[in-house]
Amino acid sequence: MRAVVQGISPVDYKRHALHDLQRDWPETNCYVDLWIEVLSALGHDPVAGLGFTVRQDFQGDQFTFFKFPAADLEALYGAEVLELSIFDDVIGHIEAQVARGRLPMIELDGYYLPDTKGLSYRAEHTKTTVGVNIIDRAAGRLEYFHNAGYFALEGEDFDGLFRRLDSQRDVPDALFPYTEFVKFGPLQRPADLVASAVKLLQRHLARRPAANPIRAYKAAFETHAARLVAAPPAFFHKYTFNV
Repeated sequence: MRAVVQGISPVDYKRHALHDLQRDWPETNCYVDLWIEVLSALGHDPVAGLGFTVRQDFQGDQFTFFKFPAADLEALYGAEVLELSIFDDVIGHIEAQVARGRLPMIELDGYYLPDTKGLSYRAEHTKTTVGVNIIDRAAGRLEYFHNAGYFALEGEDFDGLFRRLDSQRDVPDALFPYTEFVKFGPLQRPADLVASAVKLLQRHLARRPAANPIRAYKAAFETHAARLVAAPPAFFHKYTFNV
């Protein structure tokens, strides 16, 4: 089967150092973590693209859900992120892009993602973004980037993700998943990458928050803590992930 990123396997995949499990905070959010692994697997240095994080702010009820800006990805890595219209067979749309060497990034249900075992896998329906590297419709198998790694799934999990289970058929109000795809350009020389990264960092620093976002969060935390105490235990995970 065609792979967008060649030469990797879920069996012996080596995650990027930013996702080393010995770190205090080995993950950030699904979209940023996904991009770190995709860029690393392609031979890019994802650290060069993290200048945007200095703009994170507290938004009153949560911190900014920060993401690699599309313009930064294109400037640093030649990666053009475009929205993919899903209007027919979801698998067919994904197959078409993978065949062209483009990486689909699609919101899927974590309930059917085995790498989320202990969190949402077979426990809770949650949306999360994965990068599809290999898809085999006939075998019902998917190899994909998600969070801090590269994984594979098959069988009922594959069918559940793409709404092929008997219980999912003929649901009139089922919505198509939000999907992007990525067109990749050539690598930059290391010296050019550093210069581009510094230029982008300077731009982001000029737009950083005027006040300390940690202090803003501190001022709101008493209210948040009261909500956490009153809520069911499962709410704690949602809070820590989203806030």
